[in-house]
Amino acid sequence: MDCFQMRKIATSVINFLGTGILLFNVSCNQEHAFDCAKSTGEILQVEKVVTPFHYVILEDNIDLVVKNGTDNVATVEAGKNLMPKIALQSQGDTLIISNRNTCNWLRNFKHRITVSLTLPEDAVSLIHRGYGTINSSDVLQVDNLTIYSLDAGGNIDLQLNAGIVIAYSNSHSFIQLNGRADNLDIWMHKGIGRVFAEKLKAINCHVKHEGSNEIRIFPVQEGNVEIFASGNVVYYSEPLTMSSNIKGTGKLIKK
Repeated sequence: MDCFQMRKIATSVINFLGTGILLFNVSCNQEHAFDCAKSTGEILQVEKVVTPFHYVILEDNIDLVVKNGTDNVATVEAGKNLMPKIALQSQGDTLIISNRNTCNWLRNFKHRITVSLTLPEDAVSLIHRGYGTINSSDVLQVDNLTIYSLDAGGNIDLQLNAGIVIAYSNSHSFIQLNGRADNLDIWMHKGIGRVFAEKLKAINCHVKHEGSNEIRIFPVQEGNVEIFASGNVVYYSEPLTMSSNIKGTGKLIKK
């Protein structure tokens, strides 16, 4: 038996096993089978009332657009056939946004699933665990904003007028921050993610860098930088004081 025949047999076996597994899964889970078969459908916008919250957890392939306001209504934009399983679940002061449809990888998301949400102005934490994006529709007025990118695949881009901003990432996401803040604290906990905050004028700025990519900042009065790995920290300002503790191969660079 030559190599060509062996490859042909191997391919036939793989195709047979794949078909068998697919049929088994479909027969064992009719709900998932229906999800796989259904199309996206007509694009709709549906308003959903949410209870007051201070934590937002974003999961799956949903894009989140945040804004200021006083209403407790979220607007969901998605296909008609997908809409029933776009979940906005409240647990205490936490709002969890998720897509419970299965077989999403089979669909063409030319029209992405988007949730528009009004944030409280006192304190809010955005916890990103999915692969959608988080953007602001305008300048966010917020006293205390915490951003977590936890093994996430989606990027974050925010315009801010804030008191305290804390950004934590252990993922490969790209976080971009613009505007102004009294205090900015960035912790890149490993990973290859980037934080570009050179357009966020922060009176005081602290960076703890344990990753391998670049962090950019614009401290106005005081900057404090700790580098423990290979990633660089670049600052684009002339702060009154700049201190550093460099124990990795990364560098503190003035632009």
